[in-house]
Amino acid sequence: MKKFEDFFEEEIEAITSKRTKLGQNTDNIQENLIGIALSGGGVRSATINLGFLQAMNKMGLFKQADYISSVSGGGYIGSYIHSKLRDNIASSDPYNELFLQEDIDHFRNHGKYLTPSKNRLFNYSSLIGGYFVTALLHLIWYVVFALFVGYLMKWFDSNALLYIGSTALGALLLTVFYYYFFHFLYIFPKTGKKIWSPKKLIIAEGLFTLIVIIIYLFHAADLLPNFLGMPTGQTVLILGVVTIVLGLFANPNILSSHMFYNFRLKDAYLWFEKPSKKVYKLSPGRSPKKWGGAPYPLINTTLNLMGKDNYKGLKSCDYFLFSPFYTGSKLTGYIASDQSEYKNMTLSAAMTISGAALNSNMGYKSNRFLAFFMTLLNIRLGYWALNPLIMIKKNKNWLEKLAYFYAQKFNYWPTFWPYCNLAELFGLPTLKRWRINLSDGGHIENIGVYELLRRRCKLIIAVDAGADPNYEFADLKNLLIRARNELGLEIKFRSEPEDEIRPKASSGFSEKHYCAADIYELPEHEDGAKKHIGTFVYIKSSMTPPKYNGNQKYKLMENIEKNAVMFDSFKYKTYHPAFPHEPTGDQFFDKAQWDAYYYLGREMGFSVLRDIDNMLKETKALAGRKKRDYEIFDLFNVLK
Repeated sequence: MKKFEDFFEEEIEAITSKRTKLGQNTDNIQENLIGIALSGGGVRSATINLGFLQAMNKMGLFKQADYISSVSGGGYIGSYIHSKLRDNIASSDPYNELFLQEDIDHFRNHGKYLTPSKNRLFNYSSLIGGYFVTALLHLIWYVVFALFVGYLMKWFDSNALLYIGSTALGALLLTVFYYYFFHFLYIFPKTGKKIWSPKKLIIAEGLFTLIVIIIYLFHAADLLPNFLGMPTGQTVLILGVVTIVLGLFANPNILSSHMFYNFRLKDAYLWFEKPSKKVYKLSPGRSPKKWGGAPYPLINTTLNLMGKDNYKGLKSCDYFLFSPFYTGSKLTGYIASDQSEYKNMTLSAAMTISGAALNSNMGYKSNRFLAFFMTLLNIRLGYWALNPLIMIKKNKNWLEKLAYFYAQKFNYWPTFWPYCNLAELFGLPTLKRWRINLSDGGHIENIGVYELLRRRCKLIIAVDAGADPNYEFADLKNLLIRARNELGLEIKFRSEPEDEIRPKASSGFSEKHYCAADIYELPEHEDGAKKHIGTFVYIKSSMTPPKYNGNQKYKLMENIEKNAVMFDSFKYKTYHPAFPHEPTGDQFFDKAQWDAYYYLGREMGFSVLRDIDNMLKETKALAGRKKRDYEIFDLFNVLK
């Protein structure tokens, strides 16, 4: 089984190739890695990160990044960058082709990326019609299977249907009595004492309703033979064949909202890809030495594992990674991204999986009751991917060997898809099945920093654009806990983010957009000293007070970009107080809203990097002074 350590060396070779092409320092690369993390948050995150990275690119610092680790909405703009740089790999400086004005205009015009047309009627009909058609197709197998079971019973016992029919009237009366007594009279009128607890009532209700549905379905099964004009035996045979055939072709990755979501994201962020790029083809060749001048992409998703008792709570999921060289997770192992089905995985599909926020299984937030109804109603954006563990295990059974041969021959692992549907319906995805369920990377870690910490990056710059209207820093706290418990790393902030970034009650503005932290290895040494391995710069969506020049005219980023103004952002906030933390459910940005987030992202980038630049100048002016290890400019000397 391939482990992280087995392919990390290949990534280092690729980064060496990147630094060599760009004329950067190649000494002790593994000890001086630089990573950028782009958080989840849908179109809000994508737009803020677009502005931030554009600012970073204009200052010549973006090309210093060795890794881009993205989650969900951050992956929208991350995928654009990976694809653009790959298209211009032969250029002496491919970074000059990023963030062109025509690209910015395209993003602005696709702020409502889920709508396929400017025609409002067509938009609504496409959204609603597309959902209901796939939802109905998704249910066909369940209906055919139920009919098959009903006719099978009738075939074995000609009196079975008569018996079921005779109980139908009784079931109807029982239904009326049940809902009248248990819903309206479950509390004694005089004493107020409850006969049933709400929990028992809901469970009993679900079981009773299921029984009644089965009875009426079997009773209705008598209609089909009369309609087809054939004996029951032939009906059973036809339904059996249809059930099996539909089961082999009723792919939930197609009969769900995933395909529509993929289509819309590609149109908005990868419109220039013709044909769609495969993830493994982001590398110009299989050899890491041919990588070129782009940062290495880490596309984060969540592996859902709710199906066994030993996978509960925070352990009900794992970090599943898509990258050009290898794909997989710690629990499944890793396989080459150009092997079997993963050879067909497109960049847009990986981006879509990483952004599958609505899904029946949602990492440590999963709920089996919710999973049942979301699957039944087809409210799911997730993806059933081939399990790397099955591919790489040595002792395969005869069926797995046959499927493995087929997969190697045709790049597809044959699957009876209802098996996945039922596992999703009852919340039972496990590691033992041929398919694993993947969803939004934010269902386990929403900032995208985990994989950069695992690689012990010397400098990590993270842009947290997740929705946090109360500035509770829940995603950051989740990262700090997981870093300590799973990686043995302590992230210690030099000043508390709540103090620096949370808006002041007196003004409604934040002091700064960012906070710096040191990364230490645990445990501490016997003498109490801790090994310092890197620096973490945490940047959060926030509004700082407007700045004025000598003429009292508003002007942002003085001496950095004269034409950039933040007026649109402040004007937008006047009428939308929740900005910049409007709900993630709002994925329909008009141009004013899009501009507000875009200019905020640019201001955040220039503001943070300007502070660093000024501190570096102070350092040069005070070259004789001993620098203190907690000064933020020490962290960015790597970039210089």
